[in-house]
Amino acid sequence: MKHSCSRRCSTAAGLGDEQFPILAWKGTHRRKAFDNLSCRGRGCLTARVTGGCLFTAARPVILNGIEDMVTRPDLADRVIMLTLNPITEAQRRPESVLWCEFEIARPNNLSALLEAAADGLRALPEVRLERLPRMADFALWATACETARWPPVSFEAAYCNNRRSAVENVIDADPVAAWVRDLMAERTAWAGTASDLLQAGAEDRRGNAIAEKKRQPP
Repeated sequence: MKHSCSRRCSTAAGLGDEQFPILAWKGTHRRKAFDNLSCRGRGCLTARVTGGCLFTAARPVILNGIEDMVTRPDLADRVIMLTLNPITEAQRRPESVLWCEFEIARPNNLSALLEAAADGLRALPEVRLERLPRMADFALWATACETARWPPVSFEAAYCNNRRSAVENVIDADPVAAWVRDLMAERTAWAGTASDLLQAGAEDRRGNAIAEKKRQPP
């Protein structure tokens, strides 16, 4: 996105187990990208995105990683998750060819961004949403800009689906939450203590082990 507006663009920074890289770029860039992010240090990233206790300002952050690093609900509710398809050998291009094609598309890219921003500035005072998500100002601004390229309510539908997928990823990453979801898939209500739930989980696990053993050939 920044390349569409300027040739001066910072590269993606690495982020390991320390918080120093996040502290260092306070106020230096409007948008920062972290490449090959691990699961460590996500709490300070959440605060950085939303202007939490660490900072008095908020900045958009781009996170890139191989593993699924968004496994905490507080971060999952603040992100837009994109899963990219693998690049096959037939699709790979030299970097020189890639940037040559980008330079050809740059004017159209910048024009589209400016048109969306102009539509957003014009429509924002009139935008009203029935329910505001956690990132309320972002949702209002994106809704105001969407009519430059898409029909009304397109962003709201896409954003809701993306947040739902993020919640599913959080549940899948937590074995207890995933089991509770499977438990409730076959019923509308369940009542009991935590000990009862633990016992039900143990019984379910034993039942699955027995069923798996019966399916195995003698």
